[in-house]
Amino acid sequence: MLYLMDLTGAQIKELLDQAATLYKGILQTSGATWYWYNDRHSDDPTVWGTYGVMVGGEPLDYEETYRVVTNDFLAGGQDGWVTFADGTNRWNTYYDMQEAVNEYIDLNSPITPTVEGRIVYTAPAGPAGEVGPAGSAGEVGPAGPPGEPAPTAVVWGSMGIAIVALLAALYAVTRKH
Repeated sequence: MLYLMDLTGAQIKELLDQAATLYKGILQTSGATWYWYNDRHSDDPTVWGTYGVMVGGEPLDYEETYRVVTNDFLAGGQDGWVTFADGTNRWNTYYDMQEAVNEYIDLNSPITPTVEGRIVYTAPAGPAGEVGPAGSAGEVGPAGPPGEPAPTAVVWGSMGIAIVALLAALYAVTRKH
């Protein structure tokens, strides 16, 4: 089931940082772009995190409240995603995700997915926390912010292309008015 809730920008950042550990994989997002790093590219990193988080083309504001949608499993804080359980103004839509996928495909066929660069892996900072140089734009993604590691690969996660396109429609992060 799809589940709506409000999260602060700080809570969203906490979830994205948790995703960068790869313990339970990368959270798929829409309406938001971000860079992540993990020094071992595994679920036991010594250095990990996210930066450059943009929501609707604007920098993530840690004090702002955002309306998010996820599935009811994650909304309950399952699989270690406990920050979702702290969301406020919660509403279980009782809208089945499989039904949503089928409706999306029916309404948007043929599906023509594109790599949007929403979630970009970067090399971690140098030893002892030193920050690497910013990279230039290239085939692997946009230039990294000044003083941050250069992007090195676009990450798709484990979902199929049609599901990624669906997530673009369903898992939107929006600024609450």
